[in-house]
Amino acid sequence: MLAGAAGWQALHIRSTTDNRVFFGRDNPELMALDALERDYSQNNDVLVALEPKSAGIFSRDGLAAVRDLTQELWKAPFATRVDSITNYQHSVGVGDDLAIGDLVPPDFSFTVDDIAKIRDVAFSEPM
Repeated sequence: MLAGAAGWQALHIRSTTDNRVFFGRDNPELMALDALERDYSQNNDVLVALEPKSAGIFSRDGLAAVRDLTQELWKAPFATRVDSITNYQHSVGVGDDLAIGDLVPPDFSFTVDDIAKIRDVAFSEPM
């Protein structure tokens, strides 16, 4: 009977990722956070980290995987921004003009020289 009662209660267990469940509604810090989020926005970031098994991220397969994952993450529900090394906005001076675009553009050729240039840019940028 005890196992049956415990099993019945297990059917009603709920899980939440909302950290507000740890605070009372009249908690001053929670009220301040709610006011701040009403005025600005919530910070609900997700970090996805990749660890290549062999060649490293600065390889044909590594950059292709990051580019593909970046494109797929834009399809996630409620996604408003997806940042990665492949869609990092890089600017280059071309004569008198300034060209701004993805560090790894959609039509990227993945030559050894191109990958080396991307690696150099990525390591020279403070961000």
